[in-house]
Amino acid sequence: MDLKFTEELDEKLISLILATATKKKHAIGEVIISEGMHNNMTGFILSGVLKVHLENNENSLLLYYISSDNNPVINLMNMVNQLPISFSITVIKETTVLWVPNDKILEWGNDFESLKNLMINSCKYNIECLMVKFSSLMKLSTEERVMKYLNEKAIMYNNKILILSHIEMASDLNVSRYTISRMLKKLSDKKKIIERSKNVIVVV
Repeated sequence: MDLKFTEELDEKLISLILATATKKKHAIGEVIISEGMHNNMTGFILSGVLKVHLENNENSLLLYYISSDNNPVINLMNMVNQLPISFSITVIKETTVLWVPNDKILEWGNDFESLKNLMINSCKYNIECLMVKFSSLMKLSTEERVMKYLNEKAIMYNNKILILSHIEMASDLNVSRYTISRMLKKLSDKKKIIERSKNVIVVV
C-alpha cells in the first residue's frame, strides 16, 4: 500500500496503522467533514486532493488544500478537547483515506516519536496555511486573489489548463459570480490567462 510518508514512520507503527485503519474511497464532491460535527478519527491520505473551507449559510470560503503530497494527514486538532469541528473538508479529486480512531493515535503517540512529529508537522502546515489565507485577504486585491487562486489550482493539478466554473470560483473565493467574470476579463486583457470557453481557463 502506497503510504507516501512511510519514510517518516517506524515500520512497526506502519504495521499498526495498516492493521487498525479503515480504508475508504471518497468521491469528488463528497463532504467528508462538516462544520459543527464531532469526529474522533484521524485520516492518512493515500491519494487525492481535498479542500478545507468555511461555510456560512450559502456562502463559502476556501482556506487551503490538503493531499498526500503536501500534508498527508487529516488532523482535526481536536483529540484532547473533542470540540465540534469549525470547518468543512470536501473532496475535489477522488481520494483514498486510511481512517484511524483518535484513541489509537494518542496511544501510539506515547510510543512512537515519529508519529508525534508527523502530527505536529500537520498542525504546523494547517496553521501556516491559515496565516497565508488571512494575509492574502488583508493585503491582496480581488484581482490578485483570483490570480493566486488560479496559480494554486494549476500547481495542484500540475496542469495550466483548468476546467472551472464561475460558480465554483465565486464560492471558493467568497465573491459574486459577477466579480469573477469581471476579474477574469481583466486578467485576460492583461494576458495573464486565456479563457477558451466559459469553463476552461489557461494560466499563462
